[in-house]
Amino acid sequence: MDVPVEDIERAHRHVAYVPGDVALWPQLTGTEALHLLGNLPGGVDLAFRDELIKRLLLEPDRRSGRMRRATGRRLP
Repeated sequence: MDVPVEDIERAHRHVAYVPGDVALWPQLTGTEALHLLGNLPGGVDLAFRDELIKRLLLEPDRRSGRMRRATGRRLP
């Protein structure tokens, strides 16, 4: 990450917490959930999002309530 320890605010942009049981919106597809979260302040880099979907082998068109537990953990 190349972020100095003293720059806490910048470091926090690179850290996330994923609980053991992720409770995504079961009625939304992965794509819909990503779109919803991408509209939060700060925006989203669409090219990077698409790269992560490919690299993590996500199935964004499936409803999140029907995803395998391991797949659900990979989604924001």
